[in-house]
Amino acid sequence: AFQENELWYDLTDNRWRAVKVTANDWCIVDDPSVLFKRQEHQRSQCEPTPPGDIRKLLQFVNIKNKDQQLLLLVFLVSCFIPDFPHPVLAIYGQQGSAKSGLCRILKKLIDPSLLETPHFPQDLPGFVQLLEHHWALFFDNISTLPYWMSDTLCKAVTGDGFTKRKLFTNDKDIIYAFMRCIGLNGINQVINRPDLLERSILIELDRISEIERKPEKVLWQQFEQEKPAIMGGIFNTLVKTLHIMPTIKLQKYPRMADFAVWGCAIAQALGETKEAFLTAYANNMSRQNEQILSDSLIASILGRFIDREKQWSGTPTELLNALSYAAQEQGINTFREKSWPKAAHILVRRLNEFKTNLALDGIQIINEIRGKQRRITVNKIPGNGVESDVAS
Repeated sequence: AFQENELWYDLTDNRWRAVKVTANDWCIVDDPSVLFKRQEHQRSQCEPTPPGDIRKLLQFVNIKNKDQQLLLLVFLVSCFIPDFPHPVLAIYGQQGSAKSGLCRILKKLIDPSLLETPHFPQDLPGFVQLLEHHWALFFDNISTLPYWMSDTLCKAVTGDGFTKRKLFTNDKDIIYAFMRCIGLNGINQVINRPDLLERSILIELDRISEIERKPEKVLWQQFEQEKPAIMGGIFNTLVKTLHIMPTIKLQKYPRMADFAVWGCAIAQALGETKEAFLTAYANNMSRQNEQILSDSLIASILGRFIDREKQWSGTPTELLNALSYAAQEQGINTFREKSWPKAAHILVRRLNEFKTNLALDGIQIINEIRGKQRRITVNKIPGNGVESDVAS
């Protein structure tokens, strides 16, 4: 919780102690002025030890890529800062890459609980209840993500509200509004909706070799030994972050702009540059864009079509016919493909969904109405790609 420029973190122990973080220092307070609401599933946090070292975490994480290491550390520290949207952490990798272990580690550090990786809810009421009871949620071994869940995850990280009817009433609603920290993992990257993917950080884990693999008991013993130092490192980083934050200025802001600004401050607090963070974040957005377009059959066919044609203009029906013919040339039976638009208005809707992503890939979509007729112009534009937001 934030209170008068002070950041508070509940240690959830039976003495009701909390950590107070300011831009100058952090300390453990025996009788905090902030009241915390606790849940039965919560477990007490270890006592953090100064000076600490947050990078000790990396010895328990199978990430070799420096950009992704930085993004993971920034995400972790950001989860201790409330009141702004945090991206969804999407972890994926082959079997034996310790995806579940990473989620459990993050949960133990951010929001210790008896339910470290709860079951994926089957409906919206179940999901809302989880959001009500957890600050940070990590879901394990996700293979598919239905549309309603993708939409709900977007709302859960950005602070949009949910409503349900109050018991024993006909017209009274209970309104829930959350801004939670969420992660999920799976063998494949399961987020395929553009709106959620653009609010995500993608972390790919490599398979752990037999030489590097440790027994579970040994791994968790070592982690628990290092955990106080890791927590101390997190709070040291938060102190520096609060001190640096007022100095951060960006020339332009990417999606999840608040996270980008906080991310720059956290990166500097970690001893990195804000340019290093923005580059890592831009590379992540580029991977998101590639993922979005590769997951969409219509976007993939359009990309190949306009690579050949360079420029095309016509009605939505004419474009659908042209793309259907292009798909058939590549051996795709569009009549059997469930994702293929069966009508021109559905094509227009799909293209609008991917318009921003296509532009980043060098494909410009222009919708016009001439008289009573709608026309679509598709152009191949030079200089495509995701630009890094360089700070001033």
